[in-house]
Amino acid sequence: MSVLNTLRPWCLLLLMFATQAAAGSTRNDLPTSLNGYYHTAFLRQNGGPGSVYDMAETTDGYLWLATSKGITRYDGQSFVPFVPLKGEGFPDTQVERLFADRDGGLWVASAGGATLLKNGHLTTFGKAQGYVGLHGDFFHGPGGVWSSTAEAVMKFTGTSWQAVYPRTPEGPILSAAADPDGNLWIINASRFLVLPAGSTTPHEVAIDSRGIRTITFGASGRVYVYGKSGLRIFRRHGLTLEQVTATLDSYGLNVYEHDDGSLWMTSPVAALKYASPAALATAEANHTAPVVEMMTNDQGLTDNYTTFATGDSRGDVWVATSQGLDRFRPAPFTRIPLPKGIHTVSAAIDGEGNAWVGSETHRLLFLAGAGTPTETPIPRLTVATFADRRDGTAWAAGMSGVWQLLPGAPKIVMAHKDELKNVGTLPCMLRDRYGAFYTCQSFTGASGLLYSRDSDWKQVLNHPVGPWVLSEDASGNVWTGGREKNRLYRIVDGSARATFGPEQGLALGGIRSVFPTKGGLWVGGDLGVQWFDGTRFSTLALADPALAAPVCGLVVDAQGNLWVQSLDAVLRITVEDLTRAARDPSFRIRPHVYTEDDGVPGDGTLSWTHPGLRLGPDGRIWIQTDSGLGWIDPARLRKDDAVPLVHIDGLESVGTVNVDAAGHPVLSSAQRTLRIRYTSPALDRADTVRFRYRLVGLDDAWQDVGHRREATFTNLSPGAYRFEVVAMSGAGVQSRVPAVVQFQRQAAFYETWWFRAAGLLPIALLLWLVHSLRARAIARRLRIRSDEREAVARDIHDTLLQRLNALTFTLTRLADDPAIPPDAHATLEEASRDTRQAIAEGRDQITSLRRDQDAGLVLYDKLLVEGRQLQARYGVTFAIEATGVSRPLKDGPAAEVREVVLEAMRNAFAHAEASNVRVLVDYEDKAFWVIVVDDGNGVSHDATERALHSGHFGLKGMRERMAQLKGTFQMETGPSEGTEIHLSVPAKIIYAPRTGRPASST
Repeated sequence: MSVLNTLRPWCLLLLMFATQAAAGSTRNDLPTSLNGYYHTAFLRQNGGPGSVYDMAETTDGYLWLATSKGITRYDGQSFVPFVPLKGEGFPDTQVERLFADRDGGLWVASAGGATLLKNGHLTTFGKAQGYVGLHGDFFHGPGGVWSSTAEAVMKFTGTSWQAVYPRTPEGPILSAAADPDGNLWIINASRFLVLPAGSTTPHEVAIDSRGIRTITFGASGRVYVYGKSGLRIFRRHGLTLEQVTATLDSYGLNVYEHDDGSLWMTSPVAALKYASPAALATAEANHTAPVVEMMTNDQGLTDNYTTFATGDSRGDVWVATSQGLDRFRPAPFTRIPLPKGIHTVSAAIDGEGNAWVGSETHRLLFLAGAGTPTETPIPRLTVATFADRRDGTAWAAGMSGVWQLLPGAPKIVMAHKDELKNVGTLPCMLRDRYGAFYTCQSFTGASGLLYSRDSDWKQVLNHPVGPWVLSEDASGNVWTGGREKNRLYRIVDGSARATFGPEQGLALGGIRSVFPTKGGLWVGGDLGVQWFDGTRFSTLALADPALAAPVCGLVVDAQGNLWVQSLDAVLRITVEDLTRAARDPSFRIRPHVYTEDDGVPGDGTLSWTHPGLRLGPDGRIWIQTDSGLGWIDPARLRKDDAVPLVHIDGLESVGTVNVDAAGHPVLSSAQRTLRIRYTSPALDRADTVRFRYRLVGLDDAWQDVGHRREATFTNLSPGAYRFEVVAMSGAGVQSRVPAVVQFQRQAAFYETWWFRAAGLLPIALLLWLVHSLRARAIARRLRIRSDEREAVARDIHDTLLQRLNALTFTLTRLADDPAIPPDAHATLEEASRDTRQAIAEGRDQITSLRRDQDAGLVLYDKLLVEGRQLQARYGVTFAIEATGVSRPLKDGPAAEVREVVLEAMRNAFAHAEASNVRVLVDYEDKAFWVIVVDDGNGVSHDATERALHSGHFGLKGMRERMAQLKGTFQMETGPSEGTEIHLSVPAKIIYAPRTGRPASST
């Protein structure tokens, strides 16, 4: 059964609940201030681009920057200067303006005219192509791309430029823009004009146009006119403009309205200014100047001289300065400004959405609607805070007692008695459905969990628990756990009703978070996350378990997603993944990971303030960290479903890589090593993009290479290859099609088939000659050996066996002689039997000497025969077994082993008083083993020593034989423990060379 099988009922409930919640949610998240954006600064000393004049994002996802050294491409990870192809270049080294068209091209303006960068090639347009003037600005207008210079407003026809409104004697053209209806708005040195769509006759705009420099149309319908007098905001009614706010006193270079409706203003003297959508709406409603926020170099901006601001396709805002580049990402987490130096933050959010923030370093703070914090009389070190969702009240417990947190007048409702004062910082508190209080305290020799329904406190448990967290479920049960490893307690009305631990599968170490929900509990601890269904704990299986160890907080949002806070990240696990994990035991969850780049306000903490995630009354999730506070609204998350694009940047090898007629790179025969660079533009989270590639022609299997953006291949053989690479975003979305490059490597003369064939022929002849000579030598040796074995066999048969036969006859005759005393008859009969056995063994030796091959079972057969004879003689049960694949044994070593084993067997049968004797023969690859085991009386160490000194040299002889074979002899015995004798001989000593397929032993 899967560790998540018990999650299945819970996941089904979550799925239904999430579907209903999603159907009713249509809200759109808008940052209310710059605090709602995560800021990143790119300075030259940190690899940034240096001074930036302009920028634009092309349709392939790259951000292009106009810098003092030309144009630079940024893919979210690296700034790469653009190098034109051979024979191409810009008409002027000083690049000033960039503009991305909808067809994938990048327009570059310089003192030399307009240049289009498309598909890696540069095309320059000057006077001959209809482009007049210098330092042009580009914009989208009716039918395509337009440009304005001091000399004319022009439209691009696809191959050339056509002047639509040339310069007049009134002065140079300052700027131009087109509105959504196709009307053209033109500012020159003295007038502000509008050219209606389809008309060639301009109309003068009826506003004060003195000093105006630029006009910008926002997606919100607002029109921004920037000039020396400041910023004026209008609404357009056809061909007329109506100013809807008071003039904002601000001198700037550029204004940009973001897709969310916010306004960003750059200036050479006023750094960066920002107006939120709410501020603009308020200003328009009251006809006042919008309230703006300012960010300067002191707050982390790369420089106070800001030149340009724009947004990208993922919603990030980019600001160019004279010293670098700044990115503002709408952060999923909104940080709450807290005093500098605050530490160990703990927050309770009351029913009105006010935040009460305790800490180690400051008096408890009050933030009305999460606004500007103000201090309360409650002293520092009050970090046990609690929000009662039943009535919306907030509470805090400190060393002086329990406080009810009321706006403007927090009051202490239960002062600690003398014995409870100064007991240290309280890590947690709770007010249950009956109005009783629980507090977590640190006492030596006490449980640390106190309960009170009146003015007195009592210990809940009778042993030290060291509680870190308190939580109440819908039934009124209070759950607690802490530093006592793998123990979770259920408490009702101040009394412990149940204890859960390893017996129920709890395996989290210390308990740091408990979140009750329908069907059970989510429990987090030092070792991860588990689900408890009331009976068993089941571990949440992550692809990377280290992400959720240790756990600082747990919350389930209204959509049914599980949120987990660890020390350095927040994880979001979707209800769909939870459901799949319950169905599929092999599935490992890859959660969405939020870090400081997403606005998470610092690192989690393991001291005092638990849990670190808390659910607010409006569904927002509040996060408290070691030094910060923030929130995230799960119902307003930006979808991370963008399909990553992947591009191959180039191929590099030693020397120049040529290109054939089909456009494929061609490596010479000397170029055996190739490096391929690839990337995936991801301006928001390039660090989460992973790659897979394969080189067809070398290996068709895909390789997962993580975040690496370069592939290197060495010792490439001649032939044709195809390199394919795909990208996968941090959300698990993969490129629809791989990026592909085909190339080939030419063969050197020594790598051609005819050269190899010519070289292999003499080698083959040489091998054949060596094989023939070797075969003849082996045959000669085998013949000599066979002759020797035949001679020995004849000698045994003609001498020893003949004499033994004569001896047998003599013994038989004597046994029948009536003159022999009756008591000697039995001895003579036994001697006769032994002689006949010796004759049989001799014949076996002759057979062994005459056989062509020893499959390794001859020794086994001999031990079997001897064992059965001893079994018949002594009435002791005997068994023999062989394991492994039998191999031929060398004659000499096999004979020595046979003698040692027979000696061990005779000792076991004759002297051990055993009831069972067993022999194991093991044909291991590295050694040949024989083990003799009996269940007899055993032998003490002293008895063994006495046997050696009394002339019994059986053991000594056995050891000496094994030493000659460079083998081992080990005897394990003891009084009444039986005896085991282990023999081993190295493979190279005892195994004969294989001359055929080995027989399998059983």
